[in-house]
Amino acid sequence: MLCSAQVLAFSAWTDPGFLFYFILSCAMGFVLMYAIIICTNHNSALTTTVVGVLKVWWSNTNVTFVFNFVKL
Repeated sequence: MLCSAQVLAFSAWTDPGFLFYFILSCAMGFVLMYAIIICTNHNSALTTTVVGVLKVWWSNTNVTFVFNFVKL
């Protein structure tokens, strides 16, 4: 189990690049969660779920064909 002493002892906390990407990742996670909450407040939870599934399917399909993972 991870404890706070191990987290504080992590050597990359002093690396500016790591801190930049860590803070950026946290901010993007917050924005994503906020957007999901706003979407669910304006629509039903079912609509939010279905649109999310369709978005993932569409993205995966496009990436598969754009990067030639599937040969036709």
